[in-house]
Amino acid sequence: MHRLPSLVFLLAFAAACGPTNGEVIDSYKPKMDAVRDKLTKLAATLPAPAAIRPGQKTAFDPPLTRSNTDFLHYEHLLDVYADAPLDFHLQRDLKTALSWSGPKNPLRTLDDTADGMDQNFERALAKRYLVIHRTVKIQLPVATSATEFKQGGAFIEGFVVDLESSAVRASYAFVATNSKQVGYRYRKGDDPVRGLQTWARSDLWTNARKKIAAALQTITGDDFGIK
Repeated sequence: MHRLPSLVFLLAFAAACGPTNGEVIDSYKPKMDAVRDKLTKLAATLPAPAAIRPGQKTAFDPPLTRSNTDFLHYEHLLDVYADAPLDFHLQRDLKTALSWSGPKNPLRTLDDTADGMDQNFERALAKRYLVIHRTVKIQLPVATSATEFKQGGAFIEGFVVDLESSAVRASYAFVATNSKQVGYRYRKGDDPVRGLQTWARSDLWTNARKKIAAALQTITGDDFGIK
């Protein structure tokens, strides 16, 4: 009659003593280092910047899906911790896995019990396609007063890469600019000039994401939920 509580305690203790974050990272590090090497080589083989071009419908086998496709900026191919000139925040499992397994792991502690970390690594390693965005040229908008700003713009290239062969299967390039007018709100006490500049840069970011969505819709038939 007294054995059941002891068994429950042992099962709970075993569950609490699962692999730590550090142990999971160490087990996946060799595979992620191989991915890192592949991305570094890929950065060196991407085509040189070219003219503006829309995407063209492309047949993929297997098809691109939201589960087998990830996104990185060109800078992340060489350094996953680098800042992109205009970060579209499309990155998913791959960037997280590369960050965890790299030299500047952002996790505060490696001794905590891992909770689903291995699943993130598995999703990252299972990606078949990678969409890379390269900022060729950018001029961020600058507010000159509380009501006026100098328009910004960015020349962006996108490459859809088959990670199995490292081949560029499709590409597109576009120029994103600010909307002619930008509406914004600010609270009493806020700096209206800084507020306008922040909103103007957000407007440029939004317009660029819309063009990415349109290009991917043309190429793959899916906008990947990018708004």
